[in-house]
Amino acid sequence: MEKLVSTSIVVSFAIAIAASVSCSFFSSESLVGAQSNNPVTVPTPSPTESEVSPLSSNDLATLKKYAEAYEPKSGREVIPSPPIPNDRISEIIAKASKSNSRDHEAFIILIFLRLSRFQIEHFRQRYELGRDNPLTREFYRLIGENDYARREIMLAYLADNYVEKNPELLNYPLIDAEMQRIDMAGKKIENELNRIRRTSTVR
Repeated sequence: MEKLVSTSIVVSFAIAIAASVSCSFFSSESLVGAQSNNPVTVPTPSPTESEVSPLSSNDLATLKKYAEAYEPKSGREVIPSPPIPNDRISEIIAKASKSNSRDHEAFIILIFLRLSRFQIEHFRQRYELGRDNPLTREFYRLIGENDYARREIMLAYLADNYVEKNPELLNYPLIDAEMQRIDMAGKKIENELNRIRRTSTVR
C-alpha cells in the first residue's frame, strides 16, 4: 500500500512566541523601574488568524455526524465515488480550507478510508477519486497532495497510506476499525493469491 505541519516549524513558532513574551516582559519591567511615575501597560497581543480555529464546535459536530454516517454503497454507480457534500458540509469545508485548519482532519480521513475499505472488500483494488468534488480536494489538501491536478491517477489507498504515516489518527476508534478491516481484506486477497499460485505449481 502506497503531511502534517513540520515539527521544526511548530517548535520554531513556539520559541518565537516565548522570545516575544520574554522581551515584552523585560521591556515593561525596565520601563516601570526607570519611570515609576509613569507605569507602562503592555497590551496583550491579539491571537493571529492561524491561532484561531475557523470552525465552531457546532461545525465540527455537524461534520463528525456526516462522516460517521457515511457508508459507501454500490447502486446505479457500481464503484462509488466520494460523496458530494451538501451545502452545509460544503460551507464547513470551505471555511476550514481557507484558513488551513486541520481540526476536521480525522473526519475527512474517515470518509475516504471507508471508501478505500469498500473498494478493496468488494473489488479487490482501489479506484480513482476524481478532482472536482470539494470534499475530495479538501482531502488532497489535508494529506499534502497539492499537485493532484497534474497527477495521472489518485487512488483511494492514499487514505490508508496517510494513516500509516500518521498513526496518531488511530486514536479515533472509527479510523482504527477501518484500518483493521482494510488490513484483513488485504490479507484475504494475499492468501487467495498464494493458494492459486500453489495450485498452479502442483499442476
